[in-house]
Amino acid sequence: MRWTFTFLTAALLLFQCKTFAQRVASPEEVTVSLDGDWLFCIDSLDAGAPARWFATTLPAQISRTVKVPHTWNVDPGTEEYYGTAWYQREIDIPQETKGKTVRLKFNAVYRDAVIYLNGQQIAKHYGSGYTAFYADASKAARKGKNLLTVSVNNQFSTSALPYGKSFDWANDGGITRSVSLHISNPSGIDYILADARPVPGTKAGQLRVQTVLLDRKTQKPLRTRVSVTDSAQRTVFTQMQNGTPQNGKLTTTVQIPEVQRWHFDHPNLYQVRVEVMDKNTVIATKTVTVGFRSIEARNGKIFLNGEPVRLSAVEWMPGSHPDYGMAEPAAILYGNLEHLKKLNAVFTRFHWQQDEALLDWCDRNGLLVQEEIPLWGGATVLDSIKSVAMMQADEMVLHHFNHPSVIAWGVGNEHSGQYQPTHDYVKHMYGYIKAMDSSRLVNYVSNTIQYNPKLDATVFGDVIMWNEYFETWFGGKMTDAPAMLDSIHKYHPEKPIVVSEYGLCEPAFSGGDPRRIAHMISHTALYETRPFVAGAIYFSLNDYRTFIGEEGTGKRRQRVHGMISLDGELKPSYHMLKNLFSPIIVTSMQSSSDRSNIAVTVTIPGGMPAYTLKGYTAQVSSASGAGEMLRLPIMEPGKQYKFTLKNQDGENRQVVFSRPGGYAVISVPVNR
Repeated sequence: MRWTFTFLTAALLLFQCKTFAQRVASPEEVTVSLDGDWLFCIDSLDAGAPARWFATTLPAQISRTVKVPHTWNVDPGTEEYYGTAWYQREIDIPQETKGKTVRLKFNAVYRDAVIYLNGQQIAKHYGSGYTAFYADASKAARKGKNLLTVSVNNQFSTSALPYGKSFDWANDGGITRSVSLHISNPSGIDYILADARPVPGTKAGQLRVQTVLLDRKTQKPLRTRVSVTDSAQRTVFTQMQNGTPQNGKLTTTVQIPEVQRWHFDHPNLYQVRVEVMDKNTVIATKTVTVGFRSIEARNGKIFLNGEPVRLSAVEWMPGSHPDYGMAEPAAILYGNLEHLKKLNAVFTRFHWQQDEALLDWCDRNGLLVQEEIPLWGGATVLDSIKSVAMMQADEMVLHHFNHPSVIAWGVGNEHSGQYQPTHDYVKHMYGYIKAMDSSRLVNYVSNTIQYNPKLDATVFGDVIMWNEYFETWFGGKMTDAPAMLDSIHKYHPEKPIVVSEYGLCEPAFSGGDPRRIAHMISHTALYETRPFVAGAIYFSLNDYRTFIGEEGTGKRRQRVHGMISLDGELKPSYHMLKNLFSPIIVTSMQSSSDRSNIAVTVTIPGGMPAYTLKGYTAQVSSASGAGEMLRLPIMEPGKQYKFTLKNQDGENRQVVFSRPGGYAVISVPVNR
């Protein structure tokens, strides 16, 4: 009897453990990477759809294996192919799909994509090649082997953005970013939008969490538990709330007594975990990463967390590695982002939407971002294009809302800003995006405000963004630029100005890198003298691949516009800009008579850049090693500071000043 009781008890406990495990594990979404080997073939005759390639294996005689992410425009023989191509692979679904929501996530397919599973068309995604999207495969998927086929077309199009041939970067076709399989319960969470802001004048943070369910129709009362953990995995806040979904959405607003704010020098991140419960059973969970920060444009200045800042910035054109193009792997993407940090850039902008992993890096390492809809050049803004822009805005904001690094959305670049249709477009898109996201700036980048400083499309954004190209694309002289800046400010004193591009493109303008250096010195010096210039973005980090480039052919057709060559060589201009953008200027440095100490005087610039320095360090280094590290005091723009460093023996001694994250700001030789 005792044995029977023990056996039954053990069996009951085992059953309870299994039931508990199912209740805890089943709310989690199953995710499987689909990157790697795919079959691929070009379809220059558009024969694939009539021949139903999506239902059978791609023709063996014209197919080959490629690694996804992939673009065919860096492959021999297809470098300048613009048309249809096909990708195909077998995927293994590890569990029963009946009663499950099965989705395929494409982080980017450039550009027009049709998705098939087991011969059934499950999704189309047209007009946008840089935004992520899901394909619902629930009806077509089955446990075990499944045939996934994707048709891709990158022909120039006037019903897409980029519009026609009106853009200045590579037209790389393919599945250019990662693909993944997602399996969840129908009661699962689709996505979470977490608006995290500091409460002004306090240490608190306010968090508004919108949880959007896969089942938009449910009216069942539910409970939501929101838990917030810091970078050390400590739970700093938990709150439970009852509610009934409205159109599938549950909204929770909480105030956390104390948070560390996110800043480009202090990228403090938090994990927000949402658990949705039906009574006491967890039916869905999801975790997102956030940072508490605010960004405002007012009184002719930009404020980050309430502090006025003047931002040193560099723009980078991804997709320029000649071996990978727009399918650059993470190591190359991260390497270029490292260059931005090494150059003392705290801000960058992108002409088109970027990958989630890239923005994750910016969140972790502290880099402010403006991400833009790829409307560029002189295309007529038709209603059809406006609708594409709105669709892209939906996907851009939805997938990147939680990234604290993104401080601004851009609605276009260099698009006939003196004309009424562009004014109407910018005003419409400004209101459309602000309705989705009131926490960020919304801007339009102009190259035409110099024609009429009183009225241009850029004035309808939060910040006046002006591509300043006197001496190059604009013609004219350097002396024309200061008067124009003053005129713009005169008409719009309440709006900060960001010089959104300046630089030298060769061979369109002769002189090579020496002229590039002279140009960057004179123009950067000008912006420093105008306190209403809140930022300056040097264009560009790199020579970049573009189908309209002046140099090279095929995958190496490029614009020589950068401080780094297409093959990764650093030009002298790279080192010059690093010094120009340093937030520390060493005004004097002197060793003591016995060489045991070094007296240092520094000035924190109040021009370009200008921001408060917290947690910076100074250290003497030489070939024989590094000396004691000195943690510097909080240093404010426009002020001078003095301190003493302990010296050490060794040759080629330098004082290295570094940011809190370890990036060297500037290295200065020690006077002997």
